[in-house]
Amino acid sequence: AARLRYPDLELAISPAVVPAVLLVVFAGTMLGYALAYAITDPRVIQLVTQVLAFGLVGFSPVVFPAQQMPAWLVSVNEWLPLTHMATIVRDALTDGLVTADVGRAYLVVSVWALAAGAAAVRELRRRR
Repeated sequence: AARLRYPDLELAISPAVVPAVLLVVFAGTMLGYALAYAITDPRVIQLVTQVLAFGLVGFSPVVFPAQQMPAWLVSVNEWLPLTHMATIVRDALTDGLVTADVGRAYLVVSVWALAAGAAAVRELRRRR
């Protein structure tokens, strides 16, 4: 889809794609597991995930620049995983086009993945 919108964009797929995508998938899966194990009612978890999906995508600088957001919302997004997940994948697919701190993005997503994984394991053990 990006090639259709930006025909001059050079995608430089590197070996970094594998760990980047694996980390993003792992973090997303752990977040989903943590929510699913913490909230047992399927109707409530469906509502929570829809609100989170709308909130994270609608109010994070993934589909539009951060300069168009209020400063306080940019600060909040510095600690949420979605923007950093996009940064990691964008960096792995392009050569030098990402201007964000990629190392910090890996750190933030890794912390979220480990924290969500620990929360999921704790909730799963609590159920037994």
